[in-house]
Amino acid sequence: MEQDHIDRFLAELIPIEGLDLEVEGIVDRIYGIQRRIHRSLEHVLAEHGLTVQEWQVLSKLRNKGQPCASSPGELADQLDLSSGAITNRLDRMERSGLIRRKPDPGDRRGVVVELTDEGRQAYES
Repeated sequence: MEQDHIDRFLAELIPIEGLDLEVEGIVDRIYGIQRRIHRSLEHVLAEHGLTVQEWQVLSKLRNKGQPCASSPGELADQLDLSSGAITNRLDRMERSGLIRRKPDPGDRRGVVVELTDEGRQAYES
């Protein structure tokens, strides 16, 4: 069987008690596959003028069904982001016309993030 770069890396490791090299190899290979998939996704989305981060938000909003809206807090929870990170992401997306923020009719202190027609088209194209 032909060896790859991970096999060669594992062969050079100094043995560590409790380290299962077979598991280590599997994890390294899965991570490599994940990186390749992520790069492919970035490439495809860039052809449509989107980033992976924008696509994630659009996906969450689009898949909620009508009216394709959510609170920033709910989006942050779903995407495992801090409130500051989701705010920055939503700011950029609002400037580019993909989403809009509106007052929450059920909570005058709250905001609702809504998918725009442009955002829906970007996600579905």
